[in-house]
Amino acid sequence: MQQLQGSCLEMRNKFQISRVKKNEWLSPVLVVMLQPTIFFVVMQQAYTEDPFNKFVRAVNAAPEPAVVVATDTQLTDIVRFCTSPIDFCVLTVDPTFSLGDFEVTLITYRNLLLQTKQFRQPPVIVGPACVHFKKTFASYLFFASTLCQELEGIRVLGTDGEKALLDVFKHEFGLAQHLTCSIHVRRNVKDKLRECNIPSQLSVEILDDVFGKKLGTEYVEGLTYAEDADDFDAKLERLITQWKGQDTATTSTSDVDSFIDWFNCTRYLRFVAQC
Repeated sequence: MQQLQGSCLEMRNKFQISRVKKNEWLSPVLVVMLQPTIFFVVMQQAYTEDPFNKFVRAVNAAPEPAVVVATDTQLTDIVRFCTSPIDFCVLTVDPTFSLGDFEVTLITYRNLLLQTKQFRQPPVIVGPACVHFKKTFASYLFFASTLCQELEGIRVLGTDGEKALLDVFKHEFGLAQHLTCSIHVRRNVKDKLRECNIPSQLSVEILDDVFGKKLGTEYVEGLTYAEDADDFDAKLERLITQWKGQDTATTSTSDVDSFIDWFNCTRYLRFVAQC
């Protein structure tokens, strides 16, 4: 008891005492909050750094610890490459990976002044990041609201379609068009094909029909490259006829119909960002 650093750590019942014995009493969030040297240093940086050369942009203590970091160069580049009405790139927001007990949500963009040697395309650049505990509306709101004033002219946003993330960025960047990243859409379609028990060979053909494929040195464009909504619907109708005409000896008609019904309802496929 003498080692307690605050009344919030006092054990109030037998269950909490048993968790102490198992080293389960402190949650990851509480552990961070009770490390004053680490948390104080980060918070201090947000308010004492050179205002013309900041990295820690904001620190949040409640309802969960969270930190937003960004350099002036990143913010300047995003304004330059993502807000121009003539030539712009998609600003992508993605809860990318876990960092210990934390989640890391990254913003990425493309530097339109450069090209990679291999693909002859503008390289993807890492932008601002938010380190947080939970993938909630509040977590993403803290991130977006920290940046929205400086990046209010963003033209197109790309996300993985996660509802909380999408709702926040639609709210904070209301003028931006939203696109769903093709990588995440492909993963969703692949998972649905597996869920509907579509045979592997047909699954590969459907994925190629939707997202395109490479034949030798040529690339055959898929459904996601449709020029507009009418073109999308016309191509989809032809593909549905093709998918239903597969060998019924190895493919259940009801399984194919189940996938097609889901696919028809998933209208965001019309607006896929090729990222």
